Amino acid sequence: MNKVVRDRLAHLKGQVRSAREAQADLDPNYLIKGWLMGGATSVIYGPSNVGKTFLALKIAQAVASGTDWFGCKTRRQHVLYAAAEGGRAFENRVAALRAAEFDWITHPFDFHANAIDAQVLAHLYNEMNPNPAPGLIIIDTLARVMAAGDENSSVDMGLLIRNVDTLARMTGAHVMLIHHTGKDTALGARGHSSLRAAIDTEIELSRDEESGVISVMSRKQRDIGMGRDAYYSLAEVHLGTDPDGDAVTTCIVAEAEAQEPVVKDKRRPLKGHQQVAHQALLDALRDHGQKRSGPDFPGKPVVHVDHWREACKLHGLLNNPKSKDGGRNAYKRAKEWLMNSDYVRSYQDYWWVC
Repeated sequence: MNKVVRDRLAHLKGQVRSAREAQADLDPNYLIKGWLMGGATSVIYGPSNVGKTFLALKIAQAVASGTDWFGCKTRRQHVLYAAAEGGRAFENRVAALRAAEFDWITHPFDFHANAIDAQVLAHLYNEMNPNPAPGLIIIDTLARVMAAGDENSSVDMGLLIRNVDTLARMTGAHVMLIHHTGKDTALGARGHSSLRAAIDTEIELSRDEESGVISVMSRKQRDIGMGRDAYYSLAEVHLGTDPDGDAVTTCIVAEAEAQEPVVKDKRRPLKGHQQVAHQALLDALRDHGQKRSGPDFPGKPVVHVDHWREACKLHGLLNNPKSKDGGRNAYKRAKEWLMNSDYVRSYQDYWWVC
């Protein structure tokens, strides 16, 4: 056994512990309880214009000030927001927070080809951090710090991950990346899958187009339980007026309630005799509906077929003088169509709507 192997073996022996020595960690090192752990890495991703930067700014302010984030406890730590996509628009967003307590810098960092930038940013953070405990560094966005790299390349993504790890290791801070989804949002964050494998926390943002409410969903947690969600909308903030007298505005995050999912009706649309028969059944249920007991009844009002038939007569579908059979075949076909198209159900001559 050569000296290098002996030294390595001696080092490893010193780290072996008995399982009997293990003790529960009852004081987790969190930044946002249930969402972000200290010293870890995370990605927040979503489609364009979903408000990723606005949410990241809310995270930055919550951790820097020690205030609750969507009802979750935080631990007050130093925060540095590295806005690689910065500019006047970003500064307006910071100003809208009113007395924000974190630090920020706008600079085109390169975490792909230039390994120095991660080290320089780490030294900058350490010099600025007045607290003994490490805090949070937000990188906005991954695409900008990827520079000339290819997000879909395992080699290029590996270089970026290595620089993120360097930044986290040198500072002890939680490093958060702001990222985008690809063309197919169902596939998650854009780029090579090695990113998801490497990070500790993954948070997805998606917008409900009808309500405008944005969902914040925990998609991966290495050391925390899953299943947490939060919801917000973007509220406009008036910052002042420009030299022409026009309003200057931006947005901030406003907490919102969860939206009930809208289930789209995939059934074929009603028309003609089917629509008449369906309306006749609704009228019959209104006038004669009753609940019947039994496992095969739906637990809501049902009506006997005779009442439905009478309602069809009132609507002109049956006893139709213009039809040779008085509309009987039209009524039969409409009833079958409604059944096959999941508009109605029946049991023992009693009918109800789906």
